[in-house]
Amino acid sequence: MWCGETSTIRLKRLNFIISWIDNSQALSLIIMLTRRLSIAIFVGLLLTMACNSIGVNDKFNKSKWIAKDDMDYSMRESILNDLLSNHQLKGLTYKQLIDSLGEPANYGNDKDSIYYDIVVNYGYLDPKSGKYLALGLSKDSIVTGFKVVEWHNRHANE
Repeated sequence: MWCGETSTIRLKRLNFIISWIDNSQALSLIIMLTRRLSIAIFVGLLLTMACNSIGVNDKFNKSKWIAKDDMDYSMRESILNDLLSNHQLKGLTYKQLIDSLGEPANYGNDKDSIYYDIVVNYGYLDPKSGKYLALGLSKDSIVTGFKVVEWHNRHANE
């Protein structure tokens, strides 16, 4: 196909090509072109669906962050990027952090850091992998930094 070519011109050119080929060859050519077009459409749809499902980045809000389905926080992974990119965490007091994100997963266990589960993947019984947001705290309970940690338990339910 040439740039600026209209569909009418393309059809005329295709008819011209087909007129030079006998009927059996024309039918084979049409079948081949139809298959290629079908495959291209199918691959395009798959790529579109994959791009829409991967990298979903919703806007952060507290109600999505604290929403829990059974044992999972199903919305956290999709809003994590927005939280880290567009919301100031470093410099928040402990109280401001709790007001923004709710109670941490390790409430009361550690004085210089807290964490929030993002994703936990379970085996038969025990967690086998996951991701969490870790936030460091100063002696004055001010957030000094944060990082996302991915972990794998090699021995869970082997």
